[in-house]
Amino acid sequence: MPAGLEPLLESLGRAQRKGFEYKGFVANHAPMGAEVLSTMDVGEELVGWTDTYLTWVDDPEPAKQRIDGDPVSLACALGDIERSTDWIEFFTRELAEAHWRDVVDAWWPRLLRGISAAGTHGFLRTAHAVRAMNEHGSEHPLLLDEIAHGLGYWAARYQELPGVYAQARPLRTAPGALETIPWLPATAKSRREGIPGRLDLLRDDREFAAGVESFRPTVSWPDQIGRLTQIGARAFAAHHNTPIPFVHLVTAPSALRMLSKDLTAEALESTAWHLWQFFAGIFAGFGALTPEPAAVPVEPAPSIDALRTAAVEHGDEHVIKFTDACLTEFTISGDDIFLRAASLAPARFGALHCKPR
Repeated sequence: MPAGLEPLLESLGRAQRKGFEYKGFVANHAPMGAEVLSTMDVGEELVGWTDTYLTWVDDPEPAKQRIDGDPVSLACALGDIERSTDWIEFFTRELAEAHWRDVVDAWWPRLLRGISAAGTHGFLRTAHAVRAMNEHGSEHPLLLDEIAHGLGYWAARYQELPGVYAQARPLRTAPGALETIPWLPATAKSRREGIPGRLDLLRDDREFAAGVESFRPTVSWPDQIGRLTQIGARAFAAHHNTPIPFVHLVTAPSALRMLSKDLTAEALESTAWHLWQFFAGIFAGFGALTPEPAAVPVEPAPSIDALRTAAVEHGDEHVIKFTDACLTEFTISGDDIFLRAASLAPARFGALHCKPR
């Protein structure tokens, strides 16, 4: 078994026995955090980190009714978190009958418009599972189960935003398009909490739809991801009091790179646009919650090793994932905004009680 795979599999197995969320809306980050930590040489202590994190996570929903492949059965279950176990069982059956890439290829276009589901965490969980498979050269059953969980979470929390990819035109740059999209009032209330709740308020927003459709990249999808994550890193630095939504302006777009060898060129391009749509939704939903944005730090940026060490010692799942994504983007672009943004993360999140080191 490849080095580092065994503790990751142990962590994934434990995480898969828990539910998708805690507090009714916060995504279970244990599988994604464990996958990142497995690349940071924490060894067997990875399992301890996972166990500590999972003490917060709710038990899984009981199975309700088998989801069949017919359109009515699928439509009835889509977006229903109470059917989450039914969705896991459905994708487990799909993965038993076909190669995982074929399952992903078949379901990607069906789920793509709902990529904002649970703040993109269904998409993210799937992407981290695929990266683990590629990094370790393994299709271990627990890694296949993780793909079933990622796709299942995506389907169970499916959430569309206004705007249609087919109608998008290259009328503006991404920053220019963002300037046309109004922000929700800070006092706006939703029936749901967290990122999904704020995004719910955009459901019928025609100005939002027009704004997102006014941008369609004229560059390759990797270049688009690079540009979005640069904007996202600066936004994270500025929006100091709402770190959770703004970390996803880097982690979500950057995660598409984990799938670069496994999706078709068409799927990669369309996914990059739908991640832009989510990206715009975070600005629209949370921008007004920071009345006085902070300045980007001007001190010399920390080293890559120092940032990795700080993330591991801190232990928070968002710090770990954000640091990983920032370092990925820095390695590609050389823009030290990613190092500066990552250096801010530990102070903006509470440390996990039991650290992996």
